[in-house]
Formats: sequence, C-alpha cells, structure tokens
Amino acid sequence: MNWFIPKEHGAWAMLFVPLLLGTFLYQPNGYHLLFFISITLLYMATSPFLVFVRKPKRRKEAQPAFLVYAVTGILLLVPVVIKFPFLFVFFIIVFPLFTLNIMFAKVKQERAFLNDVVAIVAFSILLLMCSYIAVQEVPLTAFIVAGLSIVFFVGSVFHVKVFIREKGNSTFLHLARVYHSLWIIGPLLVGLPAIAIIFSFSFIKHWLMPVKQKFKPITIGIIEIINSLFFLVAVLVFFS
Repeated sequence: MNWFIPKEHGAWAMLFVPLLLGTFLYQPNGYHLLFFISITLLYMATSPFLVFVRKPKRRKEAQPAFLVYAVTGILLLVPVVIKFPFLFVFFIIVFPLFTLNIMFAKVKQERAFLNDVVAIVAFSILLLMCSYIAVQEVPLTAFIVAGLSIVFFVGSVFHVKVFIREKGNSTFLHLARVYHSLWIIGPLLVGLPAIAIIFSFSFIKHWLMPVKQKFKPITIGIIEIINSLFFLVAVLVFFS
C-alpha cells in the first residue's frame, strides 16, 4: 500500500511551527495533543487527495491512504470540536483557502508564489486555534505571533525560490532581499529589537548564501529547518 506521505519539507515546517507556537504560547493541555495529531493526519490526507485531483487514473491507488488519514484525523478531531465548538469559525475561514490550494493543484500551479502564501495563511490560522484551545479566547499576542509566522514563511518562500525556481531572476532576487531587509530595519527603527532578532537568522542566511552557487534541495531544506527552529525558539522566548 502506498501511503503517499507528503515530501515537501517546507510544508511540514509551515504546519508544525504554528501548531507548536499556538500550543506553547500558553499552557498546553491534552486537547492540544489530540488537535496536533488530527491536523497532522488531515494534512497527510491532502497528499493522496491531490492525486485524485491531478491523476484521476490513480484514484484506486490513493484511496486507501486517504481514507485512513482522513477518517482517523476526523475521529480524533471530534472530541476537540465538541469541547470547543467555536473552532468551527476557524474551519469556515480555512476552507476557502484550502479550496484555492486545490484549484492551483488542478491547474498544476502548486509552486506558484500566491499558492504558497495562501497555504501559509491557512497554516498560521492553526496557531490561533491552538491558542483558543488553551485559553478559550484568541489574545492579541496570538494574532501578533500568527502575523510573524506569516511574515517568516513568506520570507522562506522568497529565499527558496531564489535558489531553485527563480534562480537567475534578478528582479525576484531584489524583491527577496528588500523583503528580508525590511523586517530587520523596520523593527529597529520603531524600537522593536526583539522582532529584528526573531528574523535575524533569515536575514543573515539569505544575504550570506551565494546566489550563483548551486545548492542541492536537501541542503536548502536543512538550512530552512534550522531557520524554522531558530524562529520557533526566538518567538517563544520573547512572547510566551
């Protein structure tokens, strides 16, 4: 049986970082664990589901994995939603974003920059959901951290595309460098050095890696994982 495990390292980081931030910004509880596992399984279900969309002839091959992930994920999610019915509001917000991702997949534009941004916003909403599970409200801090998560991962997309899909595109490179610089200079100018520190690894890594050098995707992936861990720890240090 083919389990169709998602292979995009960046997407795993986009999933786990918001979940972990939303869980540990406040006091974690048992419902966080159920939510974490269920959302992970539902994310894994998207891989065989997208096979349905892209390659209908492989429907029978992908169906078992999809059913296992989706059914198990939903069953684990049910007690969380029963306990916190307000979570339905977040799901209503996420659903159209997920629909947009499917539309991009259907026209084989999954790597489009806009598609990445839509996915980043959807994943960052998970942070708000975890915060609600912790304190039965969404504090201003959670919104700020969700915003930082979006900014961080958009920067990550800029960086990765500079070295892979947009390699040699000088306009895209300049946009990426301006973006990374703004999130260092801007916070410093308005007296928010903590924000500059949070994005410092992204800034340094982006400027130090030679754009003319060819890096293996696995190398870029490892660097982004380290960057994500730095971001995760830095945010928790300054905001939890």
